[in-house]
Order: sequence, then structure tokens, then C-alpha cells
Amino acid sequence: MRVLICDDDAQLRTVLRTVVADRGHEVVGEAETAADAYDVLARTKPDAAIIDLALRVGSGREVARRAAERGCRVIVFSAFLDDVDPHTLGVIAVPKPDFAALESALDALAARGSDEERWRKGNADRRATTISPDRPMPNSPVEDPSDFYQALGDARPGDSIMFIDVSPTTADATATFAITVRGVIRAHDHLMRRGDQLVALLVEGLPEAATAVAARLERASGAASPTVTWTWRHTLIEADESPADAFQRLRSVG
Repeated sequence: MRVLICDDDAQLRTVLRTVVADRGHEVVGEAETAADAYDVLARTKPDAAIIDLALRVGSGREVARRAAERGCRVIVFSAFLDDVDPHTLGVIAVPKPDFAALESALDALAARGSDEERWRKGNADRRATTISPDRPMPNSPVEDPSDFYQALGDARPGDSIMFIDVSPTTADATATFAITVRGVIRAHDHLMRRGDQLVALLVEGLPEAATAVAARLERASGAASPTVTWTWRHTLIEADESPADAFQRLRSVG
């Protein structure tokens, strides 16, 4: 990918250049103010951008919004994420200074791009599938179990449930891998972490959705987490069963 870096810390930009290059991508421009970022966006038309929200001059949030509107894949890399709605902005949010998660997010974006998937305004995943307008967005990139189970309770026939078991079984490994998973599923899909297991609800996914997610995850995780292994299984919620029954049926398979 061709990447724009927007951060007002010159030393950190140097580190970010190295991270981007190490993942096999090209830095096509750097900016320390919002105005500089708009100029680079117009001149270089980058595929992706890493943007800090707390710029000394101008609004990093506005830079992220404008970049997403141009079809740029945006990673917000900031220490100030509490009031950020990544789905409204159309971005992936990574807390600074979690460079491992940043690398995972870059790899996930690259894996998505290799599928030549279309990008759409206001959708952090920007794949071409249209979701029913009454399906609510997740409350956070990786939801609390209570929020996830509420979404599961509202699931419908045609939605898919996907279990991803991660090894090594450490909290850090699973949390970092969750960033990669979040990057390769759609903005409307729900994701929760339970110990060393990740559970995704693929909204209006149909049978092929989980296979497509697994393929993208294979490409993204190979570079981002070479020491992590994972397995997956999934089920489609049928018309004659409740979401809870489908969930328990999938659990019993493992």
C-alpha cells in the first residue's frame, strides 16, 4: 500500500516510517498539520493513512474523516480514543503506542486490499455488501460479552457465528490477534473475546462469509503474528432455530 503518515511528533513519524516499510509498504507523504495532510491527500492519493487525532495545528479527526471520504483506508493511531466512534469515522482505531496492534492493522488492510474489495464512505471495512439499515453497529471494535450477547440475541437467520481459537493461550496474544480479526470483518459484524477464543457474529453473512473471513485472516496473520496459530469453525443461523441454539450447537462442536 501507499501510506500517508500524519503526526506532529517528528521522532514518532520516523518510527512509523520504519513500521510501514517493514510491513512492505511505501510512505508517500508525511504531515504534521491538518493542512499538510490535506495537501498530501490531494497530491498523492494514498491507499492508506496513519493519523494521530491530537495534532497541534488542525483537527486529526477531520483529517481522518476527509481521508475516509476519499476512499483512503484509515488507521487512527492515537492515545485519545475514548470518544472516537471508528465506525462513524470509517477507520480502524489503534491505541498509541501499541505498535504490534498497528502492524496487525496494516496487515489486515493489505489483506483486504488484495481481494480488490470496494471501499465505501462511512464504513470501516468498506466492502461492497449492503447491510440492512436497521442492523445496529457494534458498540466497540471488540465488545464486552454483555454487548455481544445482546447482539447475538437480535441475530437473524442468515447471520453466521464464527469461533476462532488462538494459541498461545495468553491474553496479550489473543488481544493483539483480535485487532487483526477486526480488520478483516465488516464494520457491522460483532466481535468478542472470551479467554483465548474470539467469537464473531457475521451480520447477513450467509454460508460463504466465514470462509472469506478465514482466507483474509490467513493472509493478514501470517505476517502480523507468525508465532500465533489459530483454528476456526462456524455455523449459519437457520430459520427454524434461535441464535442461542445455533451458538450452543457450534460450541458443542469444539
